[in-house]
Amino acid sequence: MAGLHARIGEQSERLAIQLVICQIPRVEDRLLALLWLLAESWGRVTPAGTAVPVSLTHEALGELIGARRSTVTLALKALTERGAILRQDGTWLLVESPPEPIGEMPSVQEPRLLGDPPSS
Repeated sequence: MAGLHARIGEQSERLAIQLVICQIPRVEDRLLALLWLLAESWGRVTPAGTAVPVSLTHEALGELIGARRSTVTLALKALTERGAILRQDGTWLLVESPPEPIGEMPSVQEPRLLGDPPSS
């Protein structure tokens, strides 16, 4: 049971991260953040960068970040031209670091049992 709960927690965290990625204003930054999220699970660090051997269409990438296929194509071209990513033999090579969060992170309160008074 503990293993099942841990997996559910990990899945919830990945979903929350994906929802945050969809809120990033610039499509290029959303794509880069999504590729880094994929790199956490399937990436391999190389001397040239982080290789992510996933094969996704531009349409599928658009669905994952909340953008249209044509916008994804333009964003991938912009990322490639600035040297942030490379596409080699069906593998994405991430050269640029993921985008940094802007602003302050909201504070998260510790969970409490129902009926317990909130802590201040």
